Amino acid sequence: MNKLIYIAPDYFPEQKANSIHVINQVNALARIDIKVQLIYKSENGETSNEILKNVEQTPIHIRRGRHSNVSFFFALCRRYKWINNTPVLTRSRISVMLFLFSRRSKKVVFEAHEPLNKLWLRILVMSKRIPVIAISAALEKIICRETNDSGKISILHDGSDLVDFSDICSKKKHKPKVVYVGSVGRGRGIELILKLAASLGECDFHIVGNLEESFEVSVLNLTNVSFHGWKSKLEILQIVKNADVLLAPYQNDLKLDNGLNTLDYMSPLKIFEYMSFNVPMVVSDYPVIREVLDNQIDALLVEPSDIDQWISAIQSILANPDLATFLSNNALNKLESNFTWERRAEGILNIFE
Repeated sequence: MNKLIYIAPDYFPEQKANSIHVINQVNALARIDIKVQLIYKSENGETSNEILKNVEQTPIHIRRGRHSNVSFFFALCRRYKWINNTPVLTRSRISVMLFLFSRRSKKVVFEAHEPLNKLWLRILVMSKRIPVIAISAALEKIICRETNDSGKISILHDGSDLVDFSDICSKKKHKPKVVYVGSVGRGRGIELILKLAASLGECDFHIVGNLEESFEVSVLNLTNVSFHGWKSKLEILQIVKNADVLLAPYQNDLKLDNGLNTLDYMSPLKIFEYMSFNVPMVVSDYPVIREVLDNQIDALLVEPSDIDQWISAIQSILANPDLATFLSNNALNKLESNFTWERRAEGILNIFE
């Protein structure tokens, strides 16, 4: 197979994990010589300059609103003949309906990042025997329960590219540097980070992400906290270049607007990016995290809300350079062996074959 249509799940491009996933996955497919046609919803026809030039972008003009998914579905229907003649990888749930009457469903793979939930989607997947990619073993088990079938479900975690720091300049620092990169919404542990900063005045804490107003008062009272807002990948590399510890303090209330708790099934994109930075990590201990990381081997895993455990883990890494090197090197080696975007792209091709 040398050609693939990829139907994105949402508006694109945006400063969200969905867009980051799409950009990295289609680029990785292109790098292993797959010609990718990327289809996505767009309000203004904007394209991403982070997509490789040999990936063809097809923005479909759809206004945001209550019926945007329906509009997107009918826009895809108008392109059905063209779409149906090429293997399709889709993350768009509504697009699966395109293949209800198709005899070529063996050339369609649906990538699930959450439970199927909708009855019509479960019926379509079961009746058409559409192969499903689950982003974690936990999600695979959920979908198996939903469909009473495990034969067509494959597990492919998220991934990350390897990072080249050779062109990133080191900057002088006066204190150990503890860094968080990612979303700063509910359940991401920002309150815990601020408590850590209050307890560990000997460290500088850096938060990279769009901060909600509710945190501003707390931040103003902490002189060792720097808030950087949203940053590009290059700017993030400049911040983590001299980091001593990376934090991923997921909390139990990591829920979506539909009430689903992503800690039950997620594949943590942040963790794979952290692994690429070659910096030791302290991470909340959940089953989905243990699908990727091994405690005291490639990260320190701690109870999510126990601040004493977080303080102890950070101090252990800062006091023991050998431990820091051991953890970070093991994480980087595991990423290179198992979780790069290219390896994930190869896994996708194996599912089609």
